[in-house]
Amino acid sequence: MPEVRQKLLRMKEIEQKRLYMKTTVNLIRKEIKELEERIEALKPKLALYKELENTIDDEGQRNIKSRIEDKIKSGEGFTSIEELSEYHGICNATVYNWIARGTIPRPIKIGGRIKGFKNSDLLEMEMEQGW
Repeated sequence: MPEVRQKLLRMKEIEQKRLYMKTTVNLIRKEIKELEERIEALKPKLALYKELENTIDDEGQRNIKSRIEDKIKSGEGFTSIEELSEYHGICNATVYNWIARGTIPRPIKIGGRIKGFKNSDLLEMEMEQGW
């Protein structure tokens, strides 16, 4: 008789754990659904932010990419490797690879360790290559 009672208690324990797990799974599914709904609701805002990021920065000035583009298109002054990377949306290593392959002109030493591309050379290159 005690064995039967132990088995019944064990079965009851297992059933409670199963019920707890089922409840937990349902709660997690509900949370996932709510999060998915929140993500969907935020997608239009994200699209708007991405659009704004390409046109205006926080201070109402044109963003860095636009300023670099204007700087290059003016044909005056210099553009750093970092600025050129930002402008094209690439990493600095890619710019160095372009230099090594001759895709873009070599930067010139402006002073000390500072190097820059002549904007007139970059403008000419963009026109030649159709960038």
